[in-house]
Amino acid sequence: MPTKKITSAVGAAHSTTFMPAVITILLAFCVVGSALAVVYTTHKSRWLSAELQHLKKDKRQLQLEWGRLLLERSTWSSHDRIWALAHNQLNMHEPKPSEWVIVINAE
Repeated sequence: MPTKKITSAVGAAHSTTFMPAVITILLAFCVVGSALAVVYTTHKSRWLSAELQHLKKDKRQLQLEWGRLLLERSTWSSHDRIWALAHNQLNMHEPKPSEWVIVINAE
């Protein structure tokens, strides 16, 4: 009969030393997993910050180009330029009062 008590005492001693080891291993995996998550989020945050700065730079360049295009459009569509093109290339001129035709709506 004493062998049963020894076996149960060994089994009890084995289970009491086994549980803290399992808990320690699980906690170690949790710490490593948490550290990897911190590294990943830090990397992702830095990458997104760099991307944001790149996009802001592109936005500034596009705004400058848009301003230049608006200025160019206003230059190409100015009244003086259009009048000069009509006069020089199309041989258009302002009509003299003798060339005027008045149309009256007779209802």
